[in-house]
Amino acid sequence: MAAIWHETYDGFIGAKRVERFVSLWLTDQQLRKEAESDAILSLLVVDGDEIVGQILMREVEPGIVRVARLYLASRYHGLGLGKQMLDEGIAAFPQAHLVRLEVYEPNHRAVRFYQAYGFVEKARAPSEFAPEGVNEILMELTL
Repeated sequence: MAAIWHETYDGFIGAKRVERFVSLWLTDQQLRKEAESDAILSLLVVDGDEIVGQILMREVEPGIVRVARLYLASRYHGLGLGKQMLDEGIAAFPQAHLVRLEVYEPNHRAVRFYQAYGFVEKARAPSEFAPEGVNEILMELTL
């Protein structure tokens, strides 16, 4: 997973910042805790022994689900796996009427992916996790 985060974010938030987030959010202990939680849906895409993707979702309010993570190694882009992960994640929350996520503005490929899926931009704001000048786009999908 760390390699996927570096591949995704080094170019616009920097490798040191990515490494700090990986050390906080992607430890084996944290991933295990998320996988065992009843409040969180965590699905992994595995190729052999390698984790090549993850989607992590949770209900944040009744009927409103947040995509906290959706990552896929770049060599798997364009194969429909991202859509499949999102389809399965949303299906796990049949009571949901709205799906929200945030995506870094410079992550153009992800923004296009979410737009093609049907998400619409609702707002842009500075990110609390990225360097100054890097905004996050809040996107929503009405189900």
